[in-house]
Amino acid sequence: MPPQIGSFISEAVYDDLLESNPLHPVTTERMACHFINIPSQEQRHGTSWKVSHLNSVARS
Repeated sequence: MPPQIGSFISEAVYDDLLESNPLHPVTTERMACHFINIPSQEQRHGTSWKVSHLNSVARS
């Protein structure tokens, strides 16, 4: 995982225990990750979660 993304995930989810590959950086030539803020909530649907904003993500 690129270190620019891996360090965020490591800190937010894995108590800084996740290590990334320093030889696999994200270059400025292309966007490797894009976060979209969509105000909504997941809803329980049987044994899974129904994500109401999938269409918004697919259009991005």
